Amino acid sequence: MNKSRKLVSLLLVLVLALPMVFVAVNAVAEVVDVVKTSGGRLNVWPQPVKKAGSSTQSLKNGTVISLSGDKTYSTADKRWMVFITAPVVGWVDKAYVGKKTLVAPKPVEVKSFWEEAKLQGTAPNSIINLWDGYGSDRKVEMKQLPLGYVFTGAVNLTNGWSEVWFETADMEYVFGYVQTKYLVNMDVLVP
Repeated sequence: MNKSRKLVSLLLVLVLALPMVFVAVNAVAEVVDVVKTSGGRLNVWPQPVKKAGSSTQSLKNGTVISLSGDKTYSTADKRWMVFITAPVVGWVDKAYVGKKTLVAPKPVEVKSFWEEAKLQGTAPNSIINLWDGYGSDRKVEMKQLPLGYVFTGAVNLTNGWSEVWFETADMEYVFGYVQTKYLVNMDVLVP
């Protein structure tokens, strides 16, 4: 009797907790349709039958696409074809459409603050740049910062980058980002 109560309680907990797990996953992830080839490109056709030389576009592997829901069987090609509406309009071979889970990026937050942070490379001749951002589209703000330079007021972020101000020879300050792994905390630690 006691074992069956434990089993029923465990099943009840699982049944109640399982939907919450799926809700949590759906809140941070989105499943989208993508081009799924072996590395090549997927042709887009104006009609659901493939005719040599009539493809209007080609999409590279991994491109996110929007399916309209229309599909048909091409008897000429013996393939299922589906209609897409984005990024271009046309018909594609259903065998080359896959799914991909996109996870929402975590927000970048302040991790810590260092009064003084020394720039240190991984080798004596390391070249470390000051960047205008930390995303994939970042650009170099200032090239080849001097190793050993001490930044004041470095703000360390949760994404592995730090916000710093660099003082030039002209006594002007330039704001930018440096990877935190190239900084050494120079703050005095009080035991």
